[in-house]
Amino acid sequence: MAAYTLLSKTEVIPKNDEAIYLFITDFRNFYSLLPEDKISNWKCTENSCSFTVAGMIPIELQITEQVPCQLVKYASLPGAKYPFHFTVLIEKINASSSKCSIKMEYELNPIINKMAEKPLGLIVDKMVEKIHFIKP
Repeated sequence: MAAYTLLSKTEVIPKNDEAIYLFITDFRNFYSLLPEDKISNWKCTENSCSFTVAGMIPIELQITEQVPCQLVKYASLPGAKYPFHFTVLIEKINASSSKCSIKMEYELNPIINKMAEKPLGLIVDKMVEKIHFIKP
């Protein structure tokens, strides 16, 4: 296995940093950031979630680090077949807008990564786009 990093595009979000932070730290809101047509078996609590992405293995996530109004780091549970974590980065612009991006780090076999890299990149880009539509 080899380590890889993907960076989403950076989006300017018409929400303040606190609203974004509060939304993304509650897994009950997390489903709205995922591509609904690719997700099945969704289960969540306030602090963790599990789901299956079409064509992939089940994924279980937990929050592993939080810096209020700046970042939230999510990680697969220990023992995951394909360990990964991703970080939502929040940067305050002013009282009513912020910049957001997502950094995903994961381990895969290089051959599998050739097939997975583009779809994973599209997922993190779509997630950061969907932050635009969160309701405070």
